[in-house]
Amino acid sequence: NTGNFMLSREKNKKNPHPAFSTLESEFIETLFARNTNTTALSMIEAIAAAQLIESKREGLPPAVPPQIQYTASKFELSIAQSSSIQFSVHRVGDIRQEWVESYESLTDQIVCVIDRINTLNMNHIPHFARAAFPCWSILHQFPNAERYVKVRNFDWDEITSEWIIDLMKVFNAAGIQVVDYFHNSFVSQSNHSQSKSEWVATFDIGGGGFPAANGDGSAYEIQNSKYFVNRMSDVQSLQKHVLGTLYHNTREERDEAQLRVLLIDRKGATREWPYAKSTAAMIEHLWGKRVVVDIVSNFEGSLRSQAAKFHWADIVITPHGAQNTNLAFIQPCASVLELFPRGYYLGYFQPLVLSAGGVAFDGYPSGRLRSLDTVSTVSTLEGRVKAREGPINTSPESILQAFPDLVLNSIACRRGLDK
Repeated sequence: NTGNFMLSREKNKKNPHPAFSTLESEFIETLFARNTNTTALSMIEAIAAAQLIESKREGLPPAVPPQIQYTASKFELSIAQSSSIQFSVHRVGDIRQEWVESYESLTDQIVCVIDRINTLNMNHIPHFARAAFPCWSILHQFPNAERYVKVRNFDWDEITSEWIIDLMKVFNAAGIQVVDYFHNSFVSQSNHSQSKSEWVATFDIGGGGFPAANGDGSAYEIQNSKYFVNRMSDVQSLQKHVLGTLYHNTREERDEAQLRVLLIDRKGATREWPYAKSTAAMIEHLWGKRVVVDIVSNFEGSLRSQAAKFHWADIVITPHGAQNTNLAFIQPCASVLELFPRGYYLGYFQPLVLSAGGVAFDGYPSGRLRSLDTVSTVSTLEGRVKAREGPINTSPESILQAFPDLVLNSIACRRGLDK
């Protein structure tokens, strides 16, 4: 009865969770239940669409300090930008002699180098991945060559990250030998063919992710990082090798009746999000059985276990941080909202989302100009450190307002894949 529903809706205005009520969700589900042809995904889509309309009408309540209102915006690359890595191959010792034939016809040795030119910190996951992911992608263009990753100017004893050690083992299992010519080999060099020519791949990893003024200084553009050549195909090959039996590339193998939501709070670390738990409670209150929410504080342990958490999720909401390197392992059409502190906005991890076929969103304090804030802040080391070290005080209501958009974009992406 629509009249009774509207009366109940008015009573539900006292609901502490703004923008949308559980009664409206139940009403939509009741209507859809009468149509036997309705899919669970269509029902979720209808609920999200209704929530989006209501949230735009109601607006956000003022945030209670220290909470801060955040606005979510979809991350888009400009026409002049690309998230694909560019590379060239030349003979070792002769940069003028480039490989110009088909990649498949190269049967000599090809080397991709990881050193301090393309990674600042061998033991820091995001920095290591900025070189390792491109090497994975580039070497997979040469399936018939003897493939090597040469790590130089680093001490193996400095590498303590289980994630990084695991990734090098994945390279080895995929037929790419990881070699340190200055100390010990990570893998045996017994198969190294001295009779074959050696070629080396060089690549541009893109900017550090920070905004920079365009040519005439009239606007700012993100100098995004770059990781893969053929994006999704290269990402999927990496995911398969890392995840093994946990890898899924279609929604058919998963329960579409529930949205899987991953919230990361970075508890006890810089950029901790202290309101993740209250945000989870609100999402669960409004969505009920339509969602399952998992909160993870800090990612530790094996590469496979960390990658599996991200691969599981339909929606990821996370502060900016090293754990987001695992966004390379999301499933296609997952929506990701990355929360940035004021004065520290960059395009470092969003290209990983795009490369994996996901939808990237940026969360930034409402009413602020993120590029202008960042350019002035990161101009000094002191400013950069200060911007990075504080908490992320994003209000739960901000996430609740953005959530329908994350859901609808994910569903629209899935429908596009089905065509």
